[in-house]
Amino acid sequence: MSTPNPLFDELFSELLDGELDAEERAQLVDLIRNDPRLLQEARRQLAISGEIAKLRPELSDRNFLAAMSTHLRAVGDENPDDFPARVAGRIQRARRRTMTLTSLALAACVLLATVPVLFLKRSTPSLAKTVAVAISLPDAGGGKARTESVQAGREIHLDAGRMRLEFQNGAVVAVESPASFTITSGEQIDLHQGNLNAWCPESAHGFRINTRTAQLKDLGTSFGVSVGKNGTSDFLVLEGKVEVSNQGAFRTVPKGEAVRASSRQELETLDFEPSAFSRTWPLASGIENTHGAVIPAPPNTPEIVAAHEDDRHIIVIPELRDIELPQSIDADITEPGLYEGGTVCGPHPLISPPGRRGRSFLLRYNPVGIVDVTDFKRFEGSVTFDRPVLAIVTSPDKLDASDHYTSAAPLPATEEDLSMRGLEGAQPPNPTDGVQLSTDRRTVSVIFWAGESVDEIRVITAED
Repeated sequence: MSTPNPLFDELFSELLDGELDAEERAQLVDLIRNDPRLLQEARRQLAISGEIAKLRPELSDRNFLAAMSTHLRAVGDENPDDFPARVAGRIQRARRRTMTLTSLALAACVLLATVPVLFLKRSTPSLAKTVAVAISLPDAGGGKARTESVQAGREIHLDAGRMRLEFQNGAVVAVESPASFTITSGEQIDLHQGNLNAWCPESAHGFRINTRTAQLKDLGTSFGVSVGKNGTSDFLVLEGKVEVSNQGAFRTVPKGEAVRASSRQELETLDFEPSAFSRTWPLASGIENTHGAVIPAPPNTPEIVAAHEDDRHIIVIPELRDIELPQSIDADITEPGLYEGGTVCGPHPLISPPGRRGRSFLLRYNPVGIVDVTDFKRFEGSVTFDRPVLAIVTSPDKLDASDHYTSAAPLPATEEDLSMRGLEGAQPPNPTDGVQLSTDRRTVSVIFWAGESVDEIRVITAED
């Protein structure tokens, strides 16, 4: 039989044929959610597809359809000749795409394994909605990253590695193992145990984190939440502010402050100590991995991070994100490759279309105190970002020119010569700085020959 909605017939046929794209899938989900008859029809067709998958693909077309009619009597309530006629049409279309009957049967099997189980459960009132994309990053040596869609209501137990959740409203949440949490909706996570960091743009204002003892409501910010085994919840704010509440208390928490909820009736002021989020803060900020002498800056407010000093590392500092880029950025590197010596600083402007958005990071060597001018040290390492790199700025004057639209906090006052903040284009046999942008544009490798001054470069990545 035909459904009363031709668009459903067309979209569901494409789903079974493996031709449905993301936009069409969203259309199909909306249709089924709003019409119980279509939900029933979807269940019926999936059940039928399951029976098709059991048939021997080497049968001839006539025998294949005859055998399928027998199976349909057990799973469908329509005339057993109606649906086979439609399947016959699909077979012809499949042949035009050089698919075999074996592919059709396998596609039905895969479909049953991948289509949300809500299609099949008669007691479920609606389809689960995809609200985020999850990127699972294993621990060192643990394999490759894995990406999957996440539906509302999904409970996740993270036993190893880290996970970055990118929500459709723009919120970004990073979680480290061990952790247990539920994606309640596109605007809420229930954190049962573990640590997470979140960054919420204007489009995600109101994002919530629920724990057993309190609830956090975002007001446009970067924050961390930690839940212990006993249910005690800690909330701290790195930028902006949040609201934390429970049954007995309510508190607006600004940048640089923290509160604890150890019961459902009270909130207590907590010392601001963000070190517990050293693995999640970089991931939520767009830093996937670092190697060698390059490490993420320790999590803190932008002002404290800008003043951080380290004699042994080049630190990666997240700056502003979701910024509208100038149409022309005076950059030094805009294409993959190795740049060293005289090529590390060059006139390579980045031309952007109007409205293009990006985010900025500083790779900085900032030694403790004043270093002996003759004490040069070699630092080598790399950082991998979660977005492609658009441009790298290495020259002091160009760094100065880009500060006003990229910096989250100004450089602290110093006696050092800031005119040397960038890299030197020295030629051999003198020590030469080097920068390499990988072919996939996501990894920046550096060699800094650092002395008495701050050495740094700025990396600008895409926002989406």
